[in-house]
Amino acid sequence: MADLTFVPRPHGLAMPFIVLGKLIRPHGLRGELLLHRYNEASPVWRRGSELAVFAAEPDAASAQGDVVDGDPSRHVVIDRLRPAPKGRTLVVLRGVDSREAAEALCGLHVAVPVEALAPPEDDEIYFHEVPGWAVETEAGDRVGSVVAVIQVTQDLLEVRPEGGGETFYLPLVADVVKRIDRPGRRIVIDPLEGLLP
Repeated sequence: MADLTFVPRPHGLAMPFIVLGKLIRPHGLRGELLLHRYNEASPVWRRGSELAVFAAEPDAASAQGDVVDGDPSRHVVIDRLRPAPKGRTLVVLRGVDSREAAEALCGLHVAVPVEALAPPEDDEIYFHEVPGWAVETEAGDRVGSVVAVIQVTQDLLEVRPEGGGETFYLPLVADVVKRIDRPGRRIVIDPLEGLLP
């Protein structure tokens, strides 16, 4: 697999980026950083991948799966990754070779352009793409629309009911989600008993 690299657009043309992780704190004296990866299975996490760095402000890049439009503060390239205790990851970035250089990156988010992501399979979704999609039953009844995807112990769709009111949650599992209709921007479900408000 080739290294993931991208060419920034000319200044003034915003490129959407998807936030994939956060640089937490320095580790040791040689520039290594503790990294929180929002999706550990992503092919981005390998040597040679280029990442855009954004400030960790609520209106910029605040949580996993956020899409950010704008110019990153800088670009970094992964040189090395290794596991850390408690399921965490340590990363070495090219050119970041001291604790001071690592400290300058602490608390910042790393992202890649949305267009650099591989197309999802027919039965897959990217979390950033589904807000606003319709949620319908297999019988064609509209239940509501997707507000967000929430990652807790299980991935959940947050859905706003068709008639308004408080949002509710549907598990992203095969027993519930029966079809992803990307062209139609809808998710078809089998509403198991007790799932709908």
